[in-house]
Parts: sequence; structure tokens; C-alpha cells
Amino acid sequence: VVDRIRRGHLDVRIEGKMHGELDQLKNGINAMAVSLSEYHVEMQHSIDQATSDLRETLEQLEIQNVELDIAKKRAQEAARVK
Repeated sequence: VVDRIRRGHLDVRIEGKMHGELDQLKNGINAMAVSLSEYHVEMQHSIDQATSDLRETLEQLEIQNVELDIAKKRAQEAARVK
């Protein structure tokens, strides 16, 4: 189970009845897997949000570049006409 968790299978759990330190170890490993899974979900959400923000910023920059290009062409045309 520990090897599967290490490889990213965060949904696996140690099952079965154990006693003493082995039960504590089982509970600790299972709790660690839950924590890792929750952390993974939070990180994925943060990555998705950052990606969305970057795409929005890129779109805004592309629009600004088009607007600047249009303004430049108008200024050049106005200078040529004078």
C-alpha cells in the first residue's frame, strides 16, 4: 500500500484489524494518504485557477496589441496625409 501511495494512488488504504503500534501505523498511513489526496486536489485547483488567469491576461494582451497596431496605423496615415 505504501508503494502504491508513493506512486500516486492516493485512494488506497490499509485495511484489516491490527493491534498496538501496527494499528497506529495503519491509521497514520491512511491519514497521510487522505491528507495527500486533499493537498493534491487543492494544488490542482490552484493550477487550474492560475492557468485560467494567465489565459485571460494573454487574451487581454492580444487585444491591446491589436488596438495598438490599429492606433499606430492611424497615426502613420495621419502623418502621411499632412
